[in-house]
Amino acid sequence: MFLISIFLTVNVVGAVEWHTANQITVAWNAVTTVTAPDVLKYGVYTKRLPNDAPVFFGEQDALSALITFEAEGKYIIGITTIRYVDQGAPDEQRLESEINWSDVNGESTPNPFGSSYYTTPESPKNLRIQ
Repeated sequence: MFLISIFLTVNVVGAVEWHTANQITVAWNAVTTVTAPDVLKYGVYTKRLPNDAPVFFGEQDALSALITFEAEGKYIIGITTIRYVDQGAPDEQRLESEINWSDVNGESTPNPFGSSYYTTPESPKNLRIQ
């Protein structure tokens, strides 16, 4: 009689790690391919899964963002680079990169992640002996 062992390896590269919280801070590396006098900012987006449209939270200079979720659901985070050419001039141009979504595995998001937010239920009321 032969004993045959089969080992299966599940490849979880690219799996999204979910964090349960009503608030998260995300961070990213600075983009260094643009030089003065052009101005760089970062755009912050969230998207509630499965089908909501991306929500733009605004532009910022910082390399991190605190995001607070108000509606229940599962969210992914997106960051863009925004380049201003001739900022303040009448012919100013605003150029925005593609959104780097937190759930897409790759060089720019090596550890895909998302956040889920669900409110806790109310505690029972009027507890008593019967």
